[in-house]
Amino acid sequence: MLSAIESCQTNNMSLPGAPFVSFRTVAPYLSLAGGRETLIKTRPWKKTPRYKRNQLKRQGTLEFRRAESKEEMYEVLPVLTELHIQRRADCGDESFLADDKGQRFVKQLIERFAESGLLQLHWLSLGEKIIALCMGFETQQSYSYYVPTFDSEWSKFAPGSVLLSYLIEDCINREIPTFDFGQGDESYKQRFATSSGQLNALHLFRRGIAALQKGSLPLTDAVQIVVRTDQDLSVADGRAGVDQ
Repeated sequence: MLSAIESCQTNNMSLPGAPFVSFRTVAPYLSLAGGRETLIKTRPWKKTPRYKRNQLKRQGTLEFRRAESKEEMYEVLPVLTELHIQRRADCGDESFLADDKGQRFVKQLIERFAESGLLQLHWLSLGEKIIALCMGFETQQSYSYYVPTFDSEWSKFAPGSVLLSYLIEDCINREIPTFDFGQGDESYKQRFATSSGQLNALHLFRRGIAALQKGSLPLTDAVQIVVRTDQDLSVADGRAGVDQ
């Protein structure tokens, strides 16, 4: 489907309201088929997560937790919002959670996908303090790393990498075969990833997607469907969101 749409674009055959592909970006992922014993022998696993995890345990009681209900997600959401805004500011960027539109979008995700288990929220706490969180999407085939963040005050202990290590172990324990790092080729993703695909954004406008409106997120001008493809361009999985 993507190749057919791109062919129309290349030959200037697109019509107003017709679907189009707007961007491509790197999509690293980690195959978990080898299990935990294979994974912990790799250099990145030995060097940072295990060492930093032990350091954090010496600072207090370290706990990896998952929200068990929609209500618990809402309880933890203010911490995710605050730390994500703080972390992006430290990086010279602005969090999409810094305005009401972004916060409403995340609340819509919780309302639509929390109870089914598609949307997951995990965090790492040290004593009573949450020091790292990640919101992601989970299916039987993959876990998709979506909104990770951590408390910058604990950055020397690499809480983001420690949480990532717990997430990957949790996927192994529950026999989820692929850990999808999402878009972007940041160095920490490349250290863990075993393969890379690409993300393609396919935009479908209202005129052609009336069927998608039922039971979907509220639509603005268009729906953007982000499809990850492996290097051989076979479709691996998909994620959907609303254009902001």
